[in-house]
Amino acid sequence: MKRPSISLLLAALTVTACGESSTPTAPTDDPLLASMAAAAYDCTVQTQVPEAECGVLVALYNGTGGPAWADNTNWLATSEPCGWYGVGCFDGSVTELGLNGNKLNGSIPSELGDLSNLYYLGLGDNQLSGPIPAELGNLSNLVYTHLFSNQLSGPIPAELGNLSNLEGIQAIGNQLSGAIPAELGNLSNLKRLNLAYNQLSGAIPATLGNLSKLEDLGLQSNQLSGAIPAELGDLGNLVYLALYSNQLTGPIPAALGNLSNLAMLDFGDNQLTGAIPAEFGNLSKLWSLNLVANQLSGPIPAALGNLSNLEQLWVFDNQLSGPIPAALGNLSKLKALVLHENQLSGPIPAELGNVSSLERLDLRLNQLSGPIPAELGNLVNLSVLWLGFNQLSGLVPIGVAALGGSAPLAGDCWFVPGNHGLYMPDIEPYRAYVDDDGLICGLGLSSFVPVAIDIKPGSDPNSIACNTPMEAIAVGILTTDAFDATTVDHTTVTFEGASEMHTTPQGVQRHEKDVDLDGDLDLVLHFRLGETVLTCASTDGTLSGETFDGQTIEGTDAVHMIEQSGRRP
Repeated sequence: MKRPSISLLLAALTVTACGESSTPTAPTDDPLLASMAAAAYDCTVQTQVPEAECGVLVALYNGTGGPAWADNTNWLATSEPCGWYGVGCFDGSVTELGLNGNKLNGSIPSELGDLSNLYYLGLGDNQLSGPIPAELGNLSNLVYTHLFSNQLSGPIPAELGNLSNLEGIQAIGNQLSGAIPAELGNLSNLKRLNLAYNQLSGAIPATLGNLSKLEDLGLQSNQLSGAIPAELGDLGNLVYLALYSNQLTGPIPAALGNLSNLAMLDFGDNQLTGAIPAEFGNLSKLWSLNLVANQLSGPIPAALGNLSNLEQLWVFDNQLSGPIPAALGNLSKLKALVLHENQLSGPIPAELGNVSSLERLDLRLNQLSGPIPAELGNLVNLSVLWLGFNQLSGLVPIGVAALGGSAPLAGDCWFVPGNHGLYMPDIEPYRAYVDDDGLICGLGLSSFVPVAIDIKPGSDPNSIACNTPMEAIAVGILTTDAFDATTVDHTTVTFEGASEMHTTPQGVQRHEKDVDLDGDLDLVLHFRLGETVLTCASTDGTLSGETFDGQTIEGTDAVHMIEQSGRRP
């Protein structure tokens, strides 16, 4: 192994004996020399801070790989600890340790609990591991502690509940486990408690409701379980409340509607049940509400329309039912309304067209019905409009179709697929774009009205003898909730290239009959097999035509072509 030169060893001894060499230098890059100097530092040669506090600093340096820190300027190289990188002093005592992002590794030394005047402890964004020392609970003057983005493990010490002056705990992004100590509810001056992205388990302590000065509560991405304490509704100064990605169950407490200063609430990705509290309509400062991926049921409260500052409303992947409240059209600042994967029914409120700020409207995978409101064409700021897989019907308004000029709309297959009663105006530039799966994508909605047809009504499968060209094939155009078959001009209809076979000198005969026995009149036409382009290999047949007002229609049904032996064409 490489050994230090004698001159370097002498330099180290000079520092050790005198506390400071005649020519102060930064710690050497040589690991062996640096470790020798660190281990031998004599705190009696400095007078800036008490000898015991100097000893704590030496223990921190030795215990967390000081020679390899990103910046260890002056550490153990001078007799003035208050000038060492990251150390702050006041009135002859260490009051600040600011070593965030400095490549510390190892464990936090318990000796830090002896820095009785410490005001700020910043050890975040390092590679520290092991437990948080219970001795930190002795730091009675501590106001802020940053332990975020390390590899700390084990439980949060209950002793931290003794820190009556503490205003902030930032321990996000570690491997802390166990329960959140109820004693943290004693921190009467606490403003920020962020324990997110750990492995904490158990219930959220109801005692956190005692933190009357709390502004920021981040407990997301843990393994917390049980109910959300109603006592959190007592946190009148709370601005940020994030509990998402846990295992929380039960209803959302209505008492949270008392959080008059709340700006952001995120309970997504839990197992919450019951209704969205109507009391949330009282959260006048709320700008983001996220309740996605739970088991919430019942209607969306109309009271949410009172949230004049709301910009984000995300409640997808629940079991919400009933109509979309027209009152949501009052949310003049709303940018994202994301309600997909629920059981919402009824029409899309025309009032949503008043929300000119809206950039994302996602209503897919519900049970919405009726036409698309023409008023949605006013939403000129939309970049996402997803209405697919509902029960929408009727003509897509030209103003809504025109929104497809933006690539995110035109290129996405969630705009209207699965709404078989919808059709696009048969005018340029709204022409068909169908993907490989046959889904109508983006604003590539078909330029014809898709209609339901039944080949050989009453038969299943629709068997046709493919070597009998004189066979008559009956095809019914069915009346549905979205389309009236009696509006079809029967003289324009063809089936696989053939026209209606029943004609008289007066013209093509018309046959209206309720072939599917649903109480509505359908239109039945008849075609000669030999006049079609069907072959023995065909698997479906397509009918096309126009309505009396000139709108193109098209429908397809399966066929079962069979070749009868002994028959001659």
